[in-house]
Amino acid sequence: MSRWRGWWRVANHEQFWTFFLFTIATIAIMSALAYSTVFGQNVGEEFDFIRAEGEALGEVVGPWFTNFFWFTGSIALFSTNLAVWDMVGRISADALKANWLLENRFWTESKLYAAVLTFLFVFSVGVLVSGLQEPLVLLTIVSVLSGITSFIYCMLIIQLNRFSLPSSVKMGNVRLVIMSIAVLFYGFFFLITVLDLLGVFGG
Repeated sequence: MSRWRGWWRVANHEQFWTFFLFTIATIAIMSALAYSTVFGQNVGEEFDFIRAEGEALGEVVGPWFTNFFWFTGSIALFSTNLAVWDMVGRISADALKANWLLENRFWTESKLYAAVLTFLFVFSVGVLVSGLQEPLVLLTIVSVLSGITSFIYCMLIIQLNRFSLPSSVKMGNVRLVIMSIAVLFYGFFFLITVLDLLGVFGG
């Protein structure tokens, strides 16, 4: 229990500093940049906003900064999508192994992880081959996939804490309430996104 508490303390600090505060800081900085450069201007639709902001920053900082801004944004999107793939792979492999393949010696978590990522890769190639190559649509698909995973993941955490873990390591009531809110949050926006993609709202 001493080792568990030590690990839990480190994990909480890591999540608070590198995820929560860093995310808030980067969102605040990018929002301030957008407000100070292109707010109130007609910059077009979809990714035209990114182009316009890069050009505006290039005028202030220097021509080189335009390409630097676009390159940094591309790396950020790429790394985010890699993280989504990894999250989907790990959570799916863990759920499959724990719930249906626990006694199966062939399907280890590593093999399940590799199988899920292979399926995602084949699915992604199929999407591109089908002619669906609009960046915003592809990002929306990835967001939906991430939302599904987070929705399921939060429910599994609640199930694990309520029915499987000993009381000494279960999350408290406050965390349980927050996780329940997260289930509703991810579930709501996942449903809205799917309905929007299906054209239910007539958009």
